Amino acid sequence: MLKAWAGNPSFDRLARLSGVPRSTLADALSGRRSGLPALEVVRRLVAACGADAESVRRWEAAWLRVQQAVLDDRAGTASPVPAQAWPVPAPGWPVPATLPADIADFVGREKAVARLTELLTPSADGPAPVVVSAVAGRGGVGKTALAVHVAHRLAEHFPDGQLYVDLRGASGEPAEPESVLGRFLRWLGVPGTAVPAGLDERAELYRTLLAERRVLVVLDNAGSAAQVRPLLPGAGSCAVLATSRSRLTELAGVTRLDLDVLEPSEALDLLGAVVGREVVSREPDTAHRIGQLCGFLPLAMRIAGARLAARPHRRLAWLAERLADDRRRLAELTAGDLDVRSSLALSYRALPPAAARTLRMLAAIDAPDFPAWVVGPLLEVEPEEAEELVDVLAEAYLVDPVGADAFGRTRFRLHDLVRLYAREACAREGTEADRRASVTRLVGAWLAAAEDATGRLPGRELPLIANPAARYPVPPKIMEELGDKPSAWFDVERANLISAVEAACDLGLTAHAWGLAVACSSYLDARGYYDDGVRLCRLVLRRCCAAGDARGEATMLLSLGLLWSNGPEAGQDEPLAATGRAAELFLAEGELLGRAKALELMCFFHNKQGRPEEALRYVDEALSTAAGEHPELGPDLWLARGLVLNVQGRLDEAEASYLKAVAATGRHQLRIREAVALRALAALYRRQGNLDVAQLRLRQALAILDGLEHASAHAATLLTLGEVLADQGHPEARSTLESALAACRRLGVGYGQALALKALGDLHRRLGSPDQAVTLCTKALAIAEHLAEPPLRGSILRSLGDAHHALGARSDARDAWSKARAVHAGLGNQVEVERLDALLA
Repeated sequence: MLKAWAGNPSFDRLARLSGVPRSTLADALSGRRSGLPALEVVRRLVAACGADAESVRRWEAAWLRVQQAVLDDRAGTASPVPAQAWPVPAPGWPVPATLPADIADFVGREKAVARLTELLTPSADGPAPVVVSAVAGRGGVGKTALAVHVAHRLAEHFPDGQLYVDLRGASGEPAEPESVLGRFLRWLGVPGTAVPAGLDERAELYRTLLAERRVLVVLDNAGSAAQVRPLLPGAGSCAVLATSRSRLTELAGVTRLDLDVLEPSEALDLLGAVVGREVVSREPDTAHRIGQLCGFLPLAMRIAGARLAARPHRRLAWLAERLADDRRRLAELTAGDLDVRSSLALSYRALPPAAARTLRMLAAIDAPDFPAWVVGPLLEVEPEEAEELVDVLAEAYLVDPVGADAFGRTRFRLHDLVRLYAREACAREGTEADRRASVTRLVGAWLAAAEDATGRLPGRELPLIANPAARYPVPPKIMEELGDKPSAWFDVERANLISAVEAACDLGLTAHAWGLAVACSSYLDARGYYDDGVRLCRLVLRRCCAAGDARGEATMLLSLGLLWSNGPEAGQDEPLAATGRAAELFLAEGELLGRAKALELMCFFHNKQGRPEEALRYVDEALSTAAGEHPELGPDLWLARGLVLNVQGRLDEAEASYLKAVAATGRHQLRIREAVALRALAALYRRQGNLDVAQLRLRQALAILDGLEHASAHAATLLTLGEVLADQGHPEARSTLESALAACRRLGVGYGQALALKALGDLHRRLGSPDQAVTLCTKALAIAEHLAEPPLRGSILRSLGDAHHALGARSDARDAWSKARAVHAGLGNQVEVERLDALLA
């Protein structure tokens, strides 16, 4: 019958009506081509001839019978299936709709839903390659919920059905593609007796039946591309939405979407949808805390909500308190058949042994994020293997890439719940000896890297005291990076270094702990991380004392002293007592370098507390101690001596000490010390009235600091320059002082803030705004009172008196001047006492 059309004068018109190219029609109808024409061609041709739907189905049935006969002939067998049983759906066969129910309380994911909807909606331009979208993410992140939700939204665009199957890819018994195809074929109307026996034959029939249908196929929990590939339709009228705990990168032409945890607001919406929005609204902060403890993982949030919904008499705070205990959090996150631990276990059990061990060891450290190289020391493997192991974990969504650091290296982190599961696995499968050895190697690597980096810092304050801890080699590329940019390396790894110190303390590795703390102290001080530094040193100090590590105790006391010298404790008794104890311990240990540094700090603290003679005694002893063995301490010691003499008003002697400090920095290439000494000289010249020379020295200091990374020294130098510019009436004075004040506030340096406020007050007084000057000096005095620093307090009181006098408040001025005189008299600063006597006369 079809061949009768070959000579029909309407042949061209038939090509136009069917949409089939004329050449294709000619081949199909002329018999020149061997074999059957494509089923799509038959369908279009029959429809173009005016046949109804039932007639089209009969043609499909005939085509399928002939096609199967051809296949049987090729195989040398006859079809065992009678003609009437061939796989053609009978009239009225239901359209398959096997999707699970949509999630009634589905929340958030607007961008993901919109993206998938856009990708999977059939094009109006006609057939195209099959659209395949894969949603990947860790267990419990909500991949299935998203896929089912989107599939229901798209159902109207796929009127010939929606097929859904759970491939169980993460389980120990994944679904076989052959079995899945058997189910799909039966849902599509193929009788069970007509379903082919082999995978290839089933896939061919499956693609054939979907060739002209619009069907959405949802392949949930796929384990691999090999499991998915046979289940893909062959026609562009269909679409596939797959979910997996891996990215299915082997599938060509797939659009991939990585699903992360919920945004905090979305997580609270989900919690509210389960327990009631009014419950969440009553305790929003507690609800957010529950979200944090659940890591904003949808499965964990749903379980938390289910547990609360089952206990309406309980408040959110009850669950938050139970979840806060790391040891039982995973046990709390289970409700019925929902269990976070089981979900994580599926991914963990699928890992190769080396990757599983990597995860366990990574959980043993509390690094907020980490570079891949740290796995090398943890497992004693080469850097390349370390990267491969981390990549395996990332592919399984058990570690998360979090972007590149300043050196272009990818950083990774563990989700909190993954970390807890991995710790359980470590306790269950590993040994304490293995964990201790791994962490010890990593801490040794951090120690080696940090010591190298701190040795390259421009403003290293604390000498590296001999430390017996074992180091572990760090990859050469990492050492090159920190060698070029030590401050930037510390910026990147600060949290990890602090975590390493804490881990060393937990394991009783006191030498590693105090070695790392020392290596970090200069950086923390220079960057203004005062609280971190003090907390860390106190922690390590307690461990050293408990372990009887005298060298470590002395070093931590010295580290604390250096931090306190720039903090609010500088004028108190604890720093002086601590550095005195450090000096004694270093002497007993025969550690002259540490003792000399401790004596220098004792000089500093005595000077702060208004005891210049005591201060001079200690700095002279330090100079004597360091003269032969450690001349590199000369710049600091001569600078300290000059500061004491300056406070006493012995300016010529102070200048001589400062010049010795500058000369010593040149001999030992200590550029940061040179800048500090130049600033001290400038302050002295300012006091002498040599403002042009003072400004010159300060600009020299800033030129040095511009090439270094020492924020606190830069802020102090900028402040002194502002004071000099104000004395000169320079138009840049105010902006310079305000910049210095802002820098001191960023660094949390109270002493610098007080000085900057005082200098701005003096400037406002000179510019004719005495009321503003009083306000600024009063703020400065409040900070100085808190710092308990007599020299600073005396200077600010003098400025406050001057401001009151300019305002016409003579009584307030005399009161401030009198207090200033008493302070300077106690300091032995006769020059200032005489100046104040003249004002009070």
